[in-house]
Amino acid sequence: MPNSPRPWLLRSLFAGFVAAAVGVGVGWSNYFALPGAMRIDWSAMLPVVVAFGGLCGLLTGLGLGGGMSWVARKDGADVGAVRLTVGATVGAVLACTVPATLGIAGFAHVNAPYAGTANILGSTLLASATFVALFAPSLHREPGLRWLPRLGLATGASALTTTTLGTLVWLLADQLALLPSFPEMAMAAERIGLWRFSAVVAAGLCAALGVFMGLATWVYLTVALAVQRR
Repeated sequence: MPNSPRPWLLRSLFAGFVAAAVGVGVGWSNYFALPGAMRIDWSAMLPVVVAFGGLCGLLTGLGLGGGMSWVARKDGADVGAVRLTVGATVGAVLACTVPATLGIAGFAHVNAPYAGTANILGSTLLASATFVALFAPSLHREPGLRWLPRLGLATGASALTTTTLGTLVWLLADQLALLPSFPEMAMAAERIGLWRFSAVVAAGLCAALGVFMGLATWVYLTVALAVQRR
């Protein structure tokens, strides 16, 4: 780990912003194809979506990067999977829960079609893979790998984790009927209150995001160390 906090801080903000741009771009591109999506006044909504997505990306990047950098401050790339995952999860929950709650509750008041669970999860996983590919190399600063191979390894690690963990979770959730439909979510929000429902969902999503990010980053560090010590 470098002595100065600037490398991880700048990399966290940069990776978070780019990841948000990728996730929002893909998610909203798919959203435009839904019936009824064009009845929204996009001249007013689009700037809000872009600004809110960028802010969430910066906060998420700061939380994830700060959490993982904190737990790796002594051992660097040798940090274990459990500590890295815990750091990412705590950082994600602390930094992302409030803006995610505002986003869920705010969009629920908009007269617009539901974005779709598959679209939301897919764009989130793609954004997560982007963040790991851009941020993970900052935790492995030892010489031996140039910038481009580092980026390639990080991209591979994030893609591998996205494919395996994402597919496993999706299959389990589908087989066990853990993914609620939109009417079921609407009923739950009405029963416990929209803001409480939004906060619970936001905290759960942020925690899941942190687990995924921590594991994907650990996969990268493991591979990078193996290549360096070969």
